[in-house]
Amino acid sequence: MKRTLNAGLLALTAGSLPFASAAYAQEAPKPLPVAAPVENARVIQTSMSTSAIFVDDANAEATAWRNANREAHRRDPNVPLGIAFGVWVGTESQLTPEQLKTRLTEVSNDGKVENVMFFFQQNDSPAHGFALYYDDVAKGPYTTGNVINATNNAAAYVRADGQLFASNDYDG
Repeated sequence: MKRTLNAGLLALTAGSLPFASAAYAQEAPKPLPVAAPVENARVIQTSMSTSAIFVDDANAEATAWRNANREAHRRDPNVPLGIAFGVWVGTESQLTPEQLKTRLTEVSNDGKVENVMFFFQQNDSPAHGFALYYDDVAKGPYTTGNVINATNNAAAYVRADGQLFASNDYDG
């Protein structure tokens, strides 16, 4: 799975820009503090209000965060399930990590999921690539053209607490 996910993310060569407007440059809500420690991370300050965590292996870090979040939720149902985003930053995209983080946090929050975490990794591909990690799920690769729909689906799953048929809202 890891090789397939990594190979797919590195193979991304094109993407659309569905959320590049200045309307998304506003401050995103802060994620809930349910996260595993990130080792060997480089924190890049992209503005006074938001920073991007760049790591050497976004897949490994997002997987570790997801596993810690899932276990914390299983021990205490009051700990909310969340979504980790692995973001492979493209070399030719005009979208900044801050814009990506702001828009995807907004989509997650609209789906009633406030516990989100982002792990950025520099990519050799021209376009951004994404993978989503939640409960016991890792899905991707996604492009900027389909990551919003994937985020909506992930939020519906998390909102239903991982129970596929717990809600009629799962289909979006």
